[in-house]
Amino acid sequence: MLNSSPVMERELLLAMRNRKNRQQGRPPTNTPDDKNKGNLTWRGGLLLGSLLGVVGAAVLFLIVWMYVPGDWFQTPVKNENKDPQQETRSKQTVSDARWGDLTIVPITIAPPDDFINPQRVLTTVNPWYFKNMSRADVEQFLVESSLSATEASALLDHSTAEPTINGTVVQVTSETLKNLNPIAREKIYLSLMDVPENVQQFNAYRYCGQSLDDWLDTATVSAKAQQMVKKYIYRHGCFMFFADMPVLLPEIAPSEVAGLLKTLYRQSTYLMKLRVSPFSDIESLNEYWGRGGTAKDVRPILESVQQIKNGELVDIVHFLPPFARRRLYTFPRPESGAESKGSDRRDCHWTAYNFFNVDPDDKFTDPAIVAKTLDNDYEKVTGQPILGDLVVFARQNGVIFHSANYVAAGMLYTKNGSKSTWPWMLVKMEDMMNFYPKKDPITVQYFRLKNK
Repeated sequence: MLNSSPVMERELLLAMRNRKNRQQGRPPTNTPDDKNKGNLTWRGGLLLGSLLGVVGAAVLFLIVWMYVPGDWFQTPVKNENKDPQQETRSKQTVSDARWGDLTIVPITIAPPDDFINPQRVLTTVNPWYFKNMSRADVEQFLVESSLSATEASALLDHSTAEPTINGTVVQVTSETLKNLNPIAREKIYLSLMDVPENVQQFNAYRYCGQSLDDWLDTATVSAKAQQMVKKYIYRHGCFMFFADMPVLLPEIAPSEVAGLLKTLYRQSTYLMKLRVSPFSDIESLNEYWGRGGTAKDVRPILESVQQIKNGELVDIVHFLPPFARRRLYTFPRPESGAESKGSDRRDCHWTAYNFFNVDPDDKFTDPAIVAKTLDNDYEKVTGQPILGDLVVFARQNGVIFHSANYVAAGMLYTKNGSKSTWPWMLVKMEDMMNFYPKKDPITVQYFRLKNK
């Protein structure tokens, strides 16, 4: 080990200054700024200083090379073309002390082939029902939706007042729909989707994704059919919608219909995996994921995986209550006869209120019982939501139109409608708010079972 001295310190200081000068593009300093530089002869001092400077620089370089991460020397590359939607549908890792370290992976799921029934596809164009809108209101809306005054007037020549909806009905044809410009289609259809009488738009096929190719680019759909569908697509948030099957059907071969339907029924959902390692807080994880009486089943899984040297990812489906665990990523089988009683209401509400059950209770197919249960058995959540909390989506007037269950990290467990072609799945909160387009702002509230 070299002994420290004023000379050594002076020469090391000079070496470091010269290194800094080189980094900044300045010429080297020939002499150190030291008042005692006359302590050595000029020549001897220069020789010793040079030697010590070289040794010091070599030692410094070795230390930096060994201990400083290599990426410190790299210039960061900025991504100037980030797509927010691409980030939304990308693999993500999120952490929280309550639920742990989660990896969220986007996937796409489609119903089984034998669930696809081309015979049940809508083949006729439905009239446009404008609820709570007079003829003058509809005319103004159509013009504001990018139709010309002439086009709007021509449509209203085939309109009538409809007392059942306190509004106006406009008769349209396939030619009307074919000739709609994209902006008009989007604005008009998003409005029509909020009225159940507009069967064509209310039941539109929909998919949350980055691009049309994510939805339509499959081996079951010809390039020609894909291009035809793209013409009629409209958007809301991350969702792409297609409602003009009656217009498209005459244009494609009958042999293509089943494949096209399977593609249109595809849904974007997510896998959620919990990272469990020797450093995981098993008590906290078991408290969160073991809600609803499943802690005795969750803990053994957590403790077992914790013993793996580097930890492992565990799909959260293993932590869900029995009802939810059995159904996630599955499709309800189409029923017939006596078995179908109430099946048309085994929807989002039936799913949400059965979340903690072992076997489903079909009393939740009755809207009156659902409302009574919410009033009597649940309390409003004022803090952070936790696993199983009821998530209620309501119109501005308080009418509830969708229910789901909170999982973690802004992810929800839900079933959209009662269709056998729509699965039980996981969705992001922000995506769920765009699944059912509404004219007016919606409210979202959280509720918790009083005995949970």
